[in-house]
Amino acid sequence: MQYVIIFLIIGVLIFVLTGNPGLLFYAGYGVLLIASFGLTVFFIYALFLVLISEPKEAVFTRVGEPTPESSHKVAFYRIGETEYPCLFPEEGIFRKRLYKTDRTCRVRLLEKRGRVLDRYAVTTTIVGLIAGFGMEILTVVMLLS
Repeated sequence: MQYVIIFLIIGVLIFVLTGNPGLLFYAGYGVLLIASFGLTVFFIYALFLVLISEPKEAVFTRVGEPTPESSHKVAFYRIGETEYPCLFPEEGIFRKRLYKTDRTCRVRLLEKRGRVLDRYAVTTTIVGLIAGFGMEILTVVMLLS
């Protein structure tokens, strides 16, 4: 909510100081371009993590919080005798359909980080990368037209 108020104050200031409401549209496009660029960079990094990780067979064990200060629940997988949390948050809406206890699946292990990437994290990375690039292209086209 505070971000909306900050954007409204900045918009009013731009309008009052310049008298040109067209600058508000360019400022909005600029914010969208910066947000889509940040989204794309994040998912490029996530794709890099997917590519450097090692595929392993794992067993889904539970959904829980990886650390006490964490606010997002993640899926936990057991590889051998070690339990690893997933790097991405779990899919809360479809939890009962997607996560079945004691089911064997393939994950990608980031051993140095002590995390795994399950197939839902890989799918999220690919879809997010496509969405980020799409948002950038759409924003640039809208800005140039």
